[in-house]
Amino acid sequence: MSEVEPPPPGTEDHVLPMPSTVEPVPTDTAASSASLLEDAPEHEEGEIEDEDEEEDVGMQYENISSDEEFIIRERLLQLQAMDTEMERRNRLREGTAVDR
Repeated sequence: MSEVEPPPPGTEDHVLPMPSTVEPVPTDTAASSASLLEDAPEHEEGEIEDEDEEEDVGMQYENISSDEEFIIRERLLQLQAMDTEMERRNRLREGTAVDR
């Protein structure tokens, strides 16, 4: 047998394996697209699904841009301020109800 030459140094990681078999292309693309959508797992946008369900690693999310992160942080601060205000109003309301 002839020996296969190794790839040049530094290019080993860039070589993609060739598939041993090629799947046939479906002729009815509308039906196959619909079945793919029906079979697709449901998940939150941005959530990366963990294929290994035995380990509960927690939720992982895709990287977001710094602008998106800033907007999310600003909204979180707004919601926390609203929550604090609601708690303050509830305490005031409870205090006035006891005084009556």
